[in-house]
Parts: sequence; C-alpha cells; structure tokens
Amino acid sequence: MHGVGTIANIFQSLAINSRAASRIVLFIAMAFVLSSCAAIKAINMVRGGAAYGDQNEESTVPFSLHGHLLLVKVRLNDDERERIFFVDTGALTVINKTLADTMHFTSDVHITGKDTSGHNKETRLVEVESLRIGDMEVKGCAAAIFDFALIERAMGLQVDGIIGSNVLRFFTVTIDYKRKIITLSQNKQSRTGGKYRVPFKQDMTVGFAPIVEATIDDKYTVQVIIDTGYDGYFAAVPKSLLAKLKRPTRAVKGISTGGAFGVATEGELARLKSFELGKALRIPNVPVESTKMDKALLGKQFLDKFIVTINYLSNELTLDPIEENVRFKDNIFSTGLRVMYDEQNRAKVIGIEQGSPADKHGIRLEDEVVQINGKPVNSYSVPELIEKLVLNDEIKRLELVIKREGTEQSIVLEKTYVFEQPR
Repeated sequence: MHGVGTIANIFQSLAINSRAASRIVLFIAMAFVLSSCAAIKAINMVRGGAAYGDQNEESTVPFSLHGHLLLVKVRLNDDERERIFFVDTGALTVINKTLADTMHFTSDVHITGKDTSGHNKETRLVEVESLRIGDMEVKGCAAAIFDFALIERAMGLQVDGIIGSNVLRFFTVTIDYKRKIITLSQNKQSRTGGKYRVPFKQDMTVGFAPIVEATIDDKYTVQVIIDTGYDGYFAAVPKSLLAKLKRPTRAVKGISTGGAFGVATEGELARLKSFELGKALRIPNVPVESTKMDKALLGKQFLDKFIVTINYLSNELTLDPIEENVRFKDNIFSTGLRVMYDEQNRAKVIGIEQGSPADKHGIRLEDEVVQINGKPVNSYSVPELIEKLVLNDEIKRLELVIKREGTEQSIVLEKTYVFEQPR
C-alpha cells in the first residue's frame, strides 16, 4: 500500500488471487487537485495529530495475521468498543465507511487519491478525535473514509479500518512477527543492539511511510517504502528501473495488479542480481515484480525474517534477524494464474504469467475457475488462495476445474519455478 495511503482494493471486481490478491490494501498518493483552500486544509489535517501517554512507558499489544495483514484492536473517540484495524506502514489511516457513518466528524475535506495502477478517485478525509492502541493514544489525526464491503467479502471477516504511518509516526514501533506482538513507545532513543540499522526519511505525500534507500544490482539506487501492507514477491520495483537493468523478465498477460481504484496491465516479473539495504545487508538473487510507482515496495516477505523496529522519532529502521542465517526465496514457485471475481461472483482469469503452467496448459483470459482441489473456488479466502497458488512451496500440485463457453474441463497444474536457477 502506498502513498498517502495503502487502502482497500475497492475496484468493482475484486482481484483475489496469487499476485493480484496481495493488493487487498493498496497505496494512494495524495493528489491535491482541488481548490487552494481545500488543499491547505487537507495538508494541515494530514500533518496534524499529537500523541498522549507516559513517555517513559511502552505499550505491547498482540496482533493476528490474516495472510500478510497485521490485525490489532483499536478504540476510537469516546467509544470503548474494540475495533479491528490493519497495521499498514505504507498507508494513511483509513476508516471503513460503515463505521464512519455511525460517527460524527467536525472537520472533513474531499481529496483526490491516486493508486498503484495510476487511477484517480475522490475520497473524504476526516479528523479523528482520538485513536487508541493499547495504552497509547493519538488525538486529532487524519483518516480517509472508504467502503470495505468487497474486502470483507473476500477476506471473510469484518474490518473497521487501517492504522497508517500518519498515526504511527508519533512512536517507536517494534513488530515481532514470530511472537505476534507490536510494541509502541514514545522513547526517541534507538534500541541497543540491532544487527542492521538503516536511516529513513518520511514524506507527507506518501502518508509519512518510512522510505529507505536501496542499491539494486550494485549499480542503481532506489527509494523503498517499508510497507507492512505489501505482500508480493520479495519486493516491487519500478518498471522503469527494470528496463534500465536489462535483466530477463517474464510478462504477465492481461491484468497484473489491482489498485485501489482500478487495475494495471503489462506487469513483469524479474530476478535481481542483488538487493542491498544499508551498508551490511546484501541479498542475492531475489524475485521481484514491477510497479508503476517511482518507488519500490518492501513488505512481509522481507520483514517477517526480522524483529522490525521503525523508530519514527529518530528516523531509523532496525532489523534483528529472527534466525541466525536469514534465508530468502530466490525464485517464484507459481501456477502463474491470476483470478478476479466478477459482479456475479464468478472467479474469472484476468492474468496469466508468461511461460507458466497455466499458460502452457492453454488457460485463457476470461476462463472461469470453478473448483480448486475439489472445493468451489469462492469457498477459499484471499489469503488461502495466495498461499495455495504462490506462497507455499510445499504445495506443488493443484487440480482445477475450468469453465469455458459453458463447458467444464479438469486441469492439473504442477507448480514450476519462473526463472532458471542462477549460474
């Protein structure tokens, strides 16, 4: 997710599968194509807010993982009921429209957002009186209002909103994926220890998300958003940079990714020679996908190998490896199939990776996926589909029933690696 907000993927037909499904919550860049007064008001709202609480204490709260998304309990304003929010460091804070309709906001403005697929949409920006995570509280923070109906249908759970970096920026935030806890404090001092330390900057136009600098293939530098809401392959890299690298790529026929307001075509998959973060962390042979953004994205497939501390107060990222030897996947083990629900809740093929098992078996765009491993496809949640089709290397064989022009046929897909092994 990215920009002034990684937010819900609300285009009319929800992308639910392997790569497209990982964009359940997506980036929005804030585009102030409004009157000058509205723009100034929106900027002031996004910049606003203040943290309250004991600066000498920290608050640790548990989270649950739904696929790649971190779910925590949040309390809003004077309501003591606990709400379920995603924690998304690449986003602006967002409130589900169904919840927002029950609340009273004294200040709001309409802004135009742009998502990762290049589409624009107007949305409402409001000021939240109070948002509490554990014992920590932020008052007067901005939040965008979006309808999460399609997300909730696909994910199979109620979602009340997203906690973005415009709220998290008042704290030092530590995420422990192994223990499933997140800790917030107002201590500006950096943690002692920490194997890897990387400075970052914050930019209001991308929701105050942490932005670090990485070196690609020992040659090019790129700005990278640390984005807990992104779960593609190792990273998403600007398509313009992949063109400069002149590395072998695999095209995606049809739709490659979904954005908050639309979809993008002409995606590419590639494997980098190396990805270097900071001065000490150099990772060879990592699989990536392209993005139309001018910044790269680094999400769960990278972050969950560490205890991650994002010190927004001193602009430093600290990474402590969970295991002694950090291991990253050096290839993509995939069916190559991307599916989207249409308005009739049919799972239609909207993207196929070039040279993949799905491509070689003659699966076409607009084919309908009826079953996966004997179960109706719509009985799977989005995280389950991602796990089966891409992320789980232990799942090697999938039996699909495909419908084309009213005729059903069974197809067995044996997963393969997208790229040849490095020499």
